[in-house]
Amino acid sequence: MYMVKDLFINTCICVTMLFIASQILKLTAMGSSIHISKKIITGVMSGILGIILMFFSVRVTPKAIIDLRHLSIIVSSVYLGGTSTFIGGIIIALFRVLYYGISRQSLIVGTITMLATIGSIFIGKFRVPKKLKWILLFFYNTCIFSVSIYFAMERISEVKIILVYYWIGSIISSFIIYYYSQYLYDTHSIIKILKEEATTDFLTGLNNTRSFDIVFNNVTNRAKENQEYLAVLMIDIDFFKKVNDTYGHSSGDLVLKELGEILDNSIGEYDFVARVGGEEFCILLRDCNREKAYYIAEKIRKEVQKHIFRVKNGTKIKITVSIGIAVYPDCCTDTEQLKEIADNQLYIAKHTGRNKVCVQAK
Repeated sequence: MYMVKDLFINTCICVTMLFIASQILKLTAMGSSIHISKKIITGVMSGILGIILMFFSVRVTPKAIIDLRHLSIIVSSVYLGGTSTFIGGIIIALFRVLYYGISRQSLIVGTITMLATIGSIFIGKFRVPKKLKWILLFFYNTCIFSVSIYFAMERISEVKIILVYYWIGSIISSFIIYYYSQYLYDTHSIIKILKEEATTDFLTGLNNTRSFDIVFNNVTNRAKENQEYLAVLMIDIDFFKKVNDTYGHSSGDLVLKELGEILDNSIGEYDFVARVGGEEFCILLRDCNREKAYYIAEKIRKEVQKHIFRVKNGTKIKITVSIGIAVYPDCCTDTEQLKEIADNQLYIAKHTGRNKVCVQAK
């Protein structure tokens, strides 16, 4: 009865710590892709979880207890990567030695903890499905901590029954923790995808109209507060309908993708590009005056004009773009008029020969 109660408490502790960690990390970045600060934080949390699990030990007989600290090592190895696992293992091992005092037994347990940690880091690098990785880590850690239990028991006659309880408790808790961890991982992955789809153009990978509107409001407010320049470039592909009619819509999509790459590579780190229509793109140039904006637009126009676009069946074609520019505060004193003015200049460029840049006079 004590064992069931203690297992329930241990499982609840793990679930709580996993939820907190998932809010910090969102459990969607894994391994080396996690920022170093989050590796440290989650590594410390892993160590703290292991320590808590040691304090809330599972009583299997009136005189024998076990703990499930290895679950924190397994979770770290599967979802967080080697750095977090190593930090967590170091914390658990050091705490075991320092808190309970330096003795032959504590040194053996600390050493076994580090062996479990290092082995888990190695297994964590396997390119296998997470479920299989979890199973491998479970058997490795449970086996190696079984050795720890063997050395910790004063009465060898009790070892077998303790190990049976240890494996049963580990299996039950591990099963629950794995499925809860995977639930958190899948949930946050779906949320991440939905957020990206809500702000990213599915075809070009650039920002979409919704994202543009959010950023436009932010940068216009900043431009007014800091009295900075802000340039808006509206870009439209000339005769794009002819490309679709001649080569097919799939070829038109390829053209849009390549043009998106050209535009993305033509702007600075703090500038912004979005696809805001079928063949229409918009660029926001921060702290960019009229002359510089015109220079950048001309550079883009020339780059597109000379670029060879590859469409269906390897066919090579060339396209041109027309660009309209509006600059705050050169062209207007109200940032809300920027897009309208840029659109008007684009209209002029399209109807006065195309393949040109038009900007409203001061």
